[in-house]
Amino acid sequence: MFYMRELPSRDMIDAMGRVYPELDSTALEACYVLLRTGSDVLTAFDENLSRHHITQSRFIVLLLLKRIHLRHLSNGEMNPSNLAEQAGVSRGTMTGLLDGLERDGLIERELQNGDRRRFAIRMTEKGNKTLDRIFPDYYNRIAGLMENLSEEERGTLIALLNKVKSGIPALRVS
Repeated sequence: MFYMRELPSRDMIDAMGRVYPELDSTALEACYVLLRTGSDVLTAFDENLSRHHITQSRFIVLLLLKRIHLRHLSNGEMNPSNLAEQAGVSRGTMTGLLDGLERDGLIERELQNGDRRRFAIRMTEKGNKTLDRIFPDYYNRIAGLMENLSEEERGTLIALLNKVKSGIPALRVS
């Protein structure tokens, strides 16, 4: 979440650049626009998913299970550790997500090899029907988000965002 609602003007950024010579004005402006846009897109996704009575994190878990199923891998099953890694959450957070999804009948857990510490997670028919109900609206909204960009511009956007992503290590504390 990026909390700055009103981004600074180019004049303000340039004024800050006169005080702080390290400031690259176009880099800062591009970064702020990227952060603001990304935050707004995530907020819109959350609002849309809430209309379907599901959180983004629970939706992501179902989406990951659907992808495994569509690839015909592992009988559509995943273990909680792999789900946590792919969803970008801790194992503890994943346990809570799975508890809620199981309580709502969207997934089921099955012991692996009788080991009470190891589970295979799979989506239930109710989970599949939930995604089938959400996906048409979800995909239409994504198309609407991108409708102002041509196919070529979308390709350029993907390439540029991948370049930005490769610069993320420069933000991290070493």
